[in-house]
Amino acid sequence: MKTLTTTIILIMVTVFSLSAQDGAYERAMKKALTEMEDAQSPDAMLAAANTFERIGQKATDEYLPSYYAALNLLNYNWTLQDPAKRDEVIERAMEQVKKAQAISPNNDEVEVLYGYALMAKMTVDPMNRAQSYSPQIMQSFGKAMAMNPENPRAKVMMAQMEKGTAQFMGTDSPRACELARQSAELLKNEKPSDELQPSWGMDSAQEILEGCNH
Repeated sequence: MKTLTTTIILIMVTVFSLSAQDGAYERAMKKALTEMEDAQSPDAMLAAANTFERIGQKATDEYLPSYYAALNLLNYNWTLQDPAKRDEVIERAMEQVKKAQAISPNNDEVEVLYGYALMAKMTVDPMNRAQSYSPQIMQSFGKAMAMNPENPRAKVMMAQMEKGTAQFMGTDSPRACELARQSAELLKNEKPSDELQPSWGMDSAQEILEGCNH
């Protein structure tokens, strides 16, 4: 009887401990997401990335801290002018993407981010990198779309690639416009399973659609 009572107490302590940890994780993530949304300057974007990295160091079984750390680093890279510095920041972002992939394999949102990191890497030196990187990027976004045809971020990032390729070739890209329209429609009706899930993409979709109206 004493053994049974001790076992029950241990189970209850474990359950309460896990609940407290989950609560702390969610609170930290919600605070970090607010920090990310409010980040308007390069320094603020980098600070948000650092915050997510710190959360990820504690919540080692959660992929979202690494996901958002990478997303903030990729957004931050566009504010830099020095190619070497951009490469350094993108490599740091890719490390976070790989952490997220290891924790959550076959995740369409992480696959989108992987393609996004490759795209950023290509734009550092497009004349020398486009030929080798473009197929990898298209493959990554295509893979994400195949994994989840309703993922609006996969569609809008593929639209970005289609638009960039068309501009390089000096042609129109009706496919980019169609993908952006599909993405915007999905984003309007998107209902994430919880507040921590990715929900970005509308700004990019609208930017592409503005160019489709001319």
